Amino acid sequence: MNMQVLLKGKVSKTNGENHLHFRKIGILLQVGHSKLHLGNLFQGNGGLGKATNEVVNENSDIFIGEIKPNLEASLSDKFTDIANIICKTFTYEELFPN
Repeated sequence: MNMQVLLKGKVSKTNGENHLHFRKIGILLQVGHSKLHLGNLFQGNGGLGKATNEVVNENSDIFIGEIKPNLEASLSDKFTDIANIICKTFTYEELFPN
């Protein structure tokens, strides 16, 4: 898996201190061939669980294609929130000293 991340932010003054604030972080995922194992499917029915995992893995590109947009959006939201919490705690000068 490869992930490209685009960070865009701006410095603003709050109570006389410079703080960095990120706009929504852009994320693009590139997923190669993958193998997934989904557990505890169908109330433990081993046969159905095994068959489901085989179908998913034989069609992993389709499966990943279906979940990728939501995964990228969720990661973007979470990473943006975390980055802004960190940046709110410290001044710009503390994060990036000369």
